[in-house]
Amino acid sequence: MTYGDVAKKQGAPEHFTSLSDRDTMGGFMHLRISDRTDEFGRRVLHIEEIQADMHQAMNRKQREIKKMIAEGRKPTQLELAESKYATRGDLITEPVDKANEGQLGLILAKIDELQSGPMTKQTQIRLNRLNKERIKIRKIIEDKRSKMAEGDHSGVAMGPLSKTEDYNEFVMKYALKVAQEGGYDGVTISSAAIKNRGIAVGNRDYKGNLIAYGPMAEGAMKKAAKKSGAKFIKTAIIDDQGRGWEVPMIWLDDAAKINVQKGTPIYKRGGIAVNG
Repeated sequence: MTYGDVAKKQGAPEHFTSLSDRDTMGGFMHLRISDRTDEFGRRVLHIEEIQADMHQAMNRKQREIKKMIAEGRKPTQLELAESKYATRGDLITEPVDKANEGQLGLILAKIDELQSGPMTKQTQIRLNRLNKERIKIRKIIEDKRSKMAEGDHSGVAMGPLSKTEDYNEFVMKYALKVAQEGGYDGVTISSAAIKNRGIAVGNRDYKGNLIAYGPMAEGAMKKAAKKSGAKFIKTAIIDDQGRGWEVPMIWLDDAAKINVQKGTPIYKRGGIAVNG
């Protein structure tokens, strides 16, 4: 699914319409950045905006459903469906076809056994037959998993990092890596005051910016700073009208740059996806 497809399904504005589908395939969020120099002469990678069309729209619809239920209103089937991600097949943990899954396990074990021994012509013939059978059975299982995942939902796959605080932290870690590679002194982000210029008080976006570019953004920056050994500080930048704004900053000193260069994990636990 392309980033534009996600936006359409969620009723969100489309972005990157000039890019090919290949370049936007699998995208779940984006950020807009600029080069800045703070008032102390440090070169910073400035995050102007963070957007996660897939998750922001879905989270908003889920909040609306909770509010309706709390107020004693009954959501329609369509409203409920639009607030649900499409079920991910890899999260279906219960066996969907015990007989075929058992047979697949036996085939995989036999393939491993043959591959560990001498590779003769007869062994290659047997491996080819087993692989054909493996593909056939896996297709049967995957088709059954797809049917189990069918139902009333938005049609939008449940992508990674669905919680706002999680994808914000991911953004900060990614921005730190870009900053380290680009020779920047740190990463800054627009404050809620900057984002709310020209927006009426009480507007939904105004209220959302107070949280998204206030405690949420700063919280994510503090976590990323702590995990990378960088410093979380406040600095100031000047806008195009000569006005000064205080913004939060992750300051990359030499030690922190070395840590970021090594890489920081996205998840607490990880693993290897095996294509059986």
